[in-house]
Amino acid sequence: MWRARIALVLVLALGLSMITSAPAQAQAVRVIVDGSPVFFDQPPVVIGGRVLVPLRGVFERLGAFVQWNPGTRSILAVRGSDQVQLTIGSRVASVSGRQMFLDVPPQIVGSRTLVPLRFISESLGARVDWMPSTRVVMITSGSVAQPPPPPSGQPPVPGPSVIEGTVLRVDVQNQRLFVERGNTVHTIVITSNTAITRMNVETGQVGAIGLADLRVGDTVTVTLGAQNQAILVRAQTRWVSGRIEAIAGGGRTIVLSNGQVYTLSDDVAIMIDGRVVSRDTLRAGMEVTLRLNPQTGQVIEVSAQPAAQPSPPPTGQVRITAFTHNATRPVRAGETLTVELRGTPGGQATFDIFNVASGIQMREVASGVYRGTFTVQAGHNIANAAILGHLRLGGQEAVMQSATAVTFDSQGPVVTQRFPQPGTMVNNFRPNIFITYADQGSGVDPQATRLMVNGQNVTGSATITETAISYVPPNNLNTGTVTVRAAIRDRAGNQTNDEWAFTIGAVQGSLIRAVSVNPTTPLQAGQTLTVTALGESGSQASFTIEGVQQNIPMAEVSGQPGVFVGQFVVQPQHSIQNARILVTMSRGGQSETVAATTRLSLIGQQGLSATITSPSEGTRVGAPIVINGTAVPGSQVIVRVDYRGTLLLFNLSGTYGEVRATANASGNWQVSINPTIRIPNATLTITAVAIDPAGRRSPPTTVTVTQT
Repeated sequence: MWRARIALVLVLALGLSMITSAPAQAQAVRVIVDGSPVFFDQPPVVIGGRVLVPLRGVFERLGAFVQWNPGTRSILAVRGSDQVQLTIGSRVASVSGRQMFLDVPPQIVGSRTLVPLRFISESLGARVDWMPSTRVVMITSGSVAQPPPPPSGQPPVPGPSVIEGTVLRVDVQNQRLFVERGNTVHTIVITSNTAITRMNVETGQVGAIGLADLRVGDTVTVTLGAQNQAILVRAQTRWVSGRIEAIAGGGRTIVLSNGQVYTLSDDVAIMIDGRVVSRDTLRAGMEVTLRLNPQTGQVIEVSAQPAAQPSPPPTGQVRITAFTHNATRPVRAGETLTVELRGTPGGQATFDIFNVASGIQMREVASGVYRGTFTVQAGHNIANAAILGHLRLGGQEAVMQSATAVTFDSQGPVVTQRFPQPGTMVNNFRPNIFITYADQGSGVDPQATRLMVNGQNVTGSATITETAISYVPPNNLNTGTVTVRAAIRDRAGNQTNDEWAFTIGAVQGSLIRAVSVNPTTPLQAGQTLTVTALGESGSQASFTIEGVQQNIPMAEVSGQPGVFVGQFVVQPQHSIQNARILVTMSRGGQSETVAATTRLSLIGQQGLSATITSPSEGTRVGAPIVINGTAVPGSQVIVRVDYRGTLLLFNLSGTYGEVRATANASGNWQVSINPTIRIPNATLTITAVAIDPAGRRSPPTTVTVTQT
């Protein structure tokens, strides 16, 4: 009997210790145009039930020419014969000469001009679909056509293609399945001949289902025939059952009585006795069946029975009733983290911080209330680290993990490139000023980052993202020295001040007086590069992307003498880092070539992956765990360690935390992890995901090892 009671206490304490989810934050709006996501420096916002986006991102992806008139504060978007004109703050718009009214007027948010997405997209002949459960806007530049019928008397010819990805949307009415793989969304046509099956990876059981039975987040493998018609759709999911022991993290985390912990997805479907209910209806003691996303492990569906009467808590044993800390944001070097544990009085309490420190002493400041502190030092950089509290008394021990993880960020952003390069001379009156940087902690805060050029604050006219600052002077700069100062701040409040200078040595009267490119961020397949040059009217102009294509024609803009514009659409085969952009202009037998001050990276459809080279699958590891791998040079790699083990015949599982690294020029990366809690012979799953400069995420790579 006494062993059973001790086991129950350990399950309750260790089970609760696995809770890691933070309260849900507002999910960002994602915009996907013709199957490819659009990335914005100013995120889209929802105002009055309407999605507003930065004016250039979507429109230029749709092939529209966009012009901003600061004098009238108006926007003109032109696509073929369609012309749309809007004015900041006005709900009246002009569409090819027709007057229309908007529910929400265009407005300026965070120094960027935002416009209503649905109106402008539909005005330019595009179809717009809003999916509130995933907060995804899908835009199709042409109507979704039905597949053509096969020749009379002949069945469709199946193709060899197979798509593996996750379900982004299920359209039962139109018999369409939208599958996301990497940064591409595939539209799958479901027919009466399509076979759809689902396998429970927990049990291996397979059964036939209908299209309506698929869920957003399901992992699917689709075998395609002709015209994107699905021959076979194989879905994978996980079903687990048990009794709810605790609910934490603002209702986002469920702890089962066997110690396993599961996080609810943002759009989880919850049903009790077949009725759809809200998540706050769940109670401890309910018997539940959880449907999980096989890749993320998040719960996407809960089927529950009413709660039974709870059993009285065990008495006479060591227990922890609460374990919290005071960090509400990333903690910087020199700042102090305060941790509080409540439980059985008269014990000895300590806490561990994953990959940072263990055995930190806590003092009993009141009966059953223990407090301890930890001051962050230089070099302490960790994201989503688990904090575990220990309480020992009379040979017994209870362990609990805080409901929220902690992030330490002791280092400011690091500048990696500057253009024009320090100390150089450029013959360009309006050079692209471009700075790239990296932050291994909480990430750069674009809203708190500032740019000064020749002592003037130009932040409002610059494009600032988490990885770069881009600025093109609206007017010509004078010849001589140009001083650039950047104050780059991360979300923890660390600030890096960077200053450099270059010289403008352009000669008045030369053919080319300025060259600028847009955007300066890495471009994917399908995105458009625009090159603008100021020079002598009537000249012949072209531009070259070194290593990619030469002599791309540029045309003089009607009504703007001396302004030449050319464009280039990135193709899947284009992949190059730091390529020069050269503009050549000729007139009256004279020819001149000027390089843009910034360099360009094209990533096309370059395969993005992260591999783990050590430790090897199935090996035994101690502490620290040194993990090595490879990825595309410059990619950021996120490494997470999950654990699963057995203690007193009970299954325990959780996440230690995650660390970050950047792949060097050779594509190599390394991290070191020092687990602070050790379950003998626990199974550790090491997962690595790479994120390239365009924000694309690689499929996860995993290695399973055993903890000694």
